[in-house]
Amino acid sequence: MKSFGRSLGIAFLAVIALSARSVFAEPIKLDVDARNLVSRQFVHSSLVIPVSGDNVTLAFPRWLPGYHAPDGKPSNLVNLQIKSGGQSLHWQRDPIDLDQVHVDLPDGASAINVDFDFILKDDDVGLDIAAFEWNNFVLYPIPSKMDELEVQASLHLPKGWEFASALNPAKSEKAEKSHPAFDAVSIYTLLDSPVFAGLHHTIYPLGEIGGTKHVMSVFGDTDEATEADDETKDAQKKLPAEAFALFGSQHYGSYIWLVGLSDSLGWAGLEHHECSDNRMDADALSDEADKRMFTYLLSHEYVHSWCGKHRRPAGMVHDDYQQPQLTELIWVYEGMTEYYGMVLAARSGSWTAANFREAIADNACQMAMTSGRTWRSLRDTSIDAPAMYQQPGGYGSLRRTTDFYTEGALLWLDVDVTIRNLTNGTKSLDDFARLFFGGVGGKVTVEPYTFDDVVSALNSIAPNDWKKFLDERLDSNEPKPIFGGIVNGGYKLDYADEPSTMTETFESCWDYADARASIGIQYDPSSGSINDIASNSPAFEAALPINGTIISVNGMTYSDERLRDAISESKEMPIELIISSRETVKVYKLKYDGGPRYPVLKRDESKPDRLSEIAKPLTWEREEKKEKKKDKAKEE
Repeated sequence: MKSFGRSLGIAFLAVIALSARSVFAEPIKLDVDARNLVSRQFVHSSLVIPVSGDNVTLAFPRWLPGYHAPDGKPSNLVNLQIKSGGQSLHWQRDPIDLDQVHVDLPDGASAINVDFDFILKDDDVGLDIAAFEWNNFVLYPIPSKMDELEVQASLHLPKGWEFASALNPAKSEKAEKSHPAFDAVSIYTLLDSPVFAGLHHTIYPLGEIGGTKHVMSVFGDTDEATEADDETKDAQKKLPAEAFALFGSQHYGSYIWLVGLSDSLGWAGLEHHECSDNRMDADALSDEADKRMFTYLLSHEYVHSWCGKHRRPAGMVHDDYQQPQLTELIWVYEGMTEYYGMVLAARSGSWTAANFREAIADNACQMAMTSGRTWRSLRDTSIDAPAMYQQPGGYGSLRRTTDFYTEGALLWLDVDVTIRNLTNGTKSLDDFARLFFGGVGGKVTVEPYTFDDVVSALNSIAPNDWKKFLDERLDSNEPKPIFGGIVNGGYKLDYADEPSTMTETFESCWDYADARASIGIQYDPSSGSINDIASNSPAFEAALPINGTIISVNGMTYSDERLRDAISESKEMPIELIISSRETVKVYKLKYDGGPRYPVLKRDESKPDRLSEIAKPLTWEREEKKEKKKDKAKEE
């Protein structure tokens, strides 16, 4: 198989696939004490760090893989004490790099003791559940290469709590369930392997693929919250098989989905090589809408093991955690993952093929309402990703947000359909995925790539001017989004009076109501607060205030149902809203009579139905081919 992008950073990357080789004779010792976590919401971190020389600089991890922005929170670090041989040492913060401290060492010092408390974020801890991200508990000496610096970690848990992690527990006769110790690993592996823990825990074995184990480990607010029905379990068991059929190999020794279902933890997902951090509300396994998003979340983060972890844009691969990530290719990293997250949700049976098309329609509508496309390109939003993750709310469609996920998915749908049409259906983006993300598997590796590598791989699958194809879409300021995959895939974007299943799912899970395609606003259905206004819409023309709160609809006290009814009845009755904003209350009359408009895809029978082909499971297709071969052999 031809290899792409291996020349960049190969000296660093080659050792990641091996066990860590410490730059010190002994690994850093790390012990995290979370026994008082429930009452205090902070934990104590104790480190023993080997040192040499006259001074050392300690750094708090800043640019973490997967965050795409500086996300280290040194402001949550308190009570910092540094000692050597029982003697307190003076430390001073760097005036420019505020996440670094300089320490003068006494003569002959071979190790220092570092102690501090770390205040956990609200979405990291609940009453009987917590997610432990090791980067919060580490100060490490720089300069150091993160694949060479070894750490041996242990964790004290509250009484009765269980834990789960991709880390291997150290073999010891003294090992305790509430005080797990782990094998020494590189700091790269440690920070890539969070620990979930809590009182309520259920383990779901999801089978083996090629001898590689897959497990879903669910923690919840209650025992009931961790219970998955047979349909959900069956779909999750099919997911590894579908992913293996897609990529052709696995770049991990085993894989565990760490799941936290709690009304305290909030909604989040973060990718890692051999696990993923997945958090949703407590009813994620019981509410139908939440279940659809739950299975999609697990699918999305799983795809990242290949796209984002194993293969990563060269500008996002560094030796340590202090160097900024260059995110110009995040439309591959996140855009393709968004696309294949939806595809695998359909192929594994979590979603139906109709759900897949509905999700594509919703993506297309989101981008059609994004007026920011006319002044800034998809490439620009990708370059600006670190700022995108931290920008304030309001006028998201005008600013553009992190829509390299949404428009990135539409771009890769366009690529997929184009390959299928160029090759009369004999090849697809799946062939690119197998070539680009596959290769020799079985262990953790990182291979960086460039834009040219992506173009070369696409050309090896289906010769075309892929550079021009991608550049045109990445640099476009046309109002119309990337609809090539939809149109050439046998569909067109249309609108209906009733929301689709996936539109309802997205609105329910993300706690918003989207009326931008009709009157032009996106709002909080419970409070009536307006968080986005589409340009050139009735709401924009009427000068509705961003972040204003709707308090009345056609003379009646606001409710989401009343606003939706008013939109439905707009053909017969104009819409009048009373909105409070900045201590003012004002009446607004909307010039709109079009009724509700929810995105759908309508079939174009003149073209092949590529979207249904894309959603078809690969493993089932293989079984069908096997059966046909058997039948043919019997006939012969």
